[in-house]
Amino acid sequence: MRRAGLVLLSFALPAFGLAVPDTTTLVPYVNGDIKVTYEPQDSFLADASTAVKVTVVQPSAIRDFDAERGETGTVDVSGTLDFPGPESPAEADVDIEFSPDGTTWSRKATLRTVNGFSGTVTADGPGYWRAHYQGAEMFQPSISKAVYADPR
Repeated sequence: MRRAGLVLLSFALPAFGLAVPDTTTLVPYVNGDIKVTYEPQDSFLADASTAVKVTVVQPSAIRDFDAERGETGTVDVSGTLDFPGPESPAEADVDIEFSPDGTTWSRKATLRTVNGFSGTVTADGPGYWRAHYQGAEMFQPSISKAVYADPR
């Protein structure tokens, strides 16, 4: 049996200082708390409320990744780690990964980036290279396209 009542959502997020009756879909763009309150119209039922912590995970993308033959036995890598959402970390680590066949990947180096990254990596032989951002609590992971390079 369904009881009549009013459900109020009160948002403690910077962009939301409002109460919304009935049902609503909320897509927050920053972290915060959402408080849900039920105020029944039946005097024999108690009010109820709860708060839910919301973590909004921001997108990331690796752009312009390139891997080129460097000195004998090395590959020069470069690219850009982009955060197109409203938030971005001050700096982040990008793993440089290698695969002889483009299917099984192993980490060969980790480069620190503010936006762009570049470095020289020792190579075991010809194969595919990619950049991999592992993500963080507030940021989605991302992987670049794979690029073939022969260090010989």
